[in-house]
Amino acid sequence: MKIEKTEVKSSMSNLNGKVFFPSILITFLILGFAVVVPEKSKSLATAGMKWVTYDMGWLVQIGGFGCFGFLLWLAFGKYGHVKLGDKDDKSEFSNSTYTFMMFTAGVGVSHRRTSVLSPSTTYVCGTRFYRIY
Repeated sequence: MKIEKTEVKSSMSNLNGKVFFPSILITFLILGFAVVVPEKSKSLATAGMKWVTYDMGWLVQIGGFGCFGFLLWLAFGKYGHVKLGDKDDKSEFSNSTYTFMMFTAGVGVSHRRTSVLSPSTTYVCGTRFYRIY
């Protein structure tokens, strides 16, 4: 009986080092700056949050409505009846199941958004029980 030697691929074999390592370096530089100079990083985070929410909030709203309008155009336009797959293929799920999947995806996105937004808001504004001054 002959035992063949199989090649085990590392989980790092498909890592793009030109993207990964500079990203990690920039992340740790920002985190190091926040740890070393917390007051300055707090003022920068507050200014960045203000810029995004107050100054660029209109762009976020227009982008959201634009994406929604594009989806409506796709759904009710000439591409709304395009069947994905072969002509004789049956749909794997019912329409209600697809609706529930879309709802669940929306809930998942809001959980992901909150998991990033909540700690940064707490860092900038503090909690309602303890204010950071």
